[in-house]
Amino acid sequence: MEIIRGSLDDISRPSSSEKMSRVSRVLPTTPFELGVLTNGPADNKKHIYSQKSTMSSSKDSDKDPSPTEVTEDEDSELQKAYDEMRRLDEVLSAEIYKLKQIRQQRKALQAKLWLEFLKETQKH
Repeated sequence: MEIIRGSLDDISRPSSSEKMSRVSRVLPTTPFELGVLTNGPADNKKHIYSQKSTMSSSKDSDKDPSPTEVTEDEDSELQKAYDEMRRLDEVLSAEIYKLKQIRQQRKALQAKLWLEFLKETQKH
């Protein structure tokens, strides 16, 4: 059995209050990429089928694709973005740690109060 994996960006569903017309059911013409995964050995190569590449290869068969060059300005912008993501990740980790500590305290207090409640109900 083959499993096909691809981008689901073009798939959307209207909200329940939104009317659906026949025009909105037409498939978009944006390029997409599908990959076929087999359940064979791990050393098998994954075959990639891309509508974009087949369309561009038929239209631009005489053009030679060249790699995109990254300028120093773009590199510094990427580094700044990377540093900002790292900082935000640290903030998020700190918040997650605080939430875990609060949950542990809540559970401990809840257990203590439950035991006190059981003792009070057994006295009466």
